[in-house]
Amino acid sequence: MRSTIFGEGGTFVRLWGHLSDTGHAPILLPGFPEYREREPGAESIKLFCGLLLNGLFQTPDTIQTIMQMVNEPSTAAEQTTERLDSP
Repeated sequence: MRSTIFGEGGTFVRLWGHLSDTGHAPILLPGFPEYREREPGAESIKLFCGLLLNGLFQTPDTIQTIMQMVNEPSTAAEQTTERLDSP
């Protein structure tokens, strides 16, 4: 299917086979092979991201906690205020 879509004559399939045969395929994230097997039969796929929340669900404490994960506390407090004040 992918070979037909991209018009590359089966190169992807051959490369994947080569990677699998030479042991280079384990670079896949844990659980991905199982996902790949189940995905074609899925009616829907739900994504989960444990760190980020939709803006509607963010509270000042949540925003500050997220900002502190990647910034200094004083910068995080300033960024939290900016986010809450922006339209």
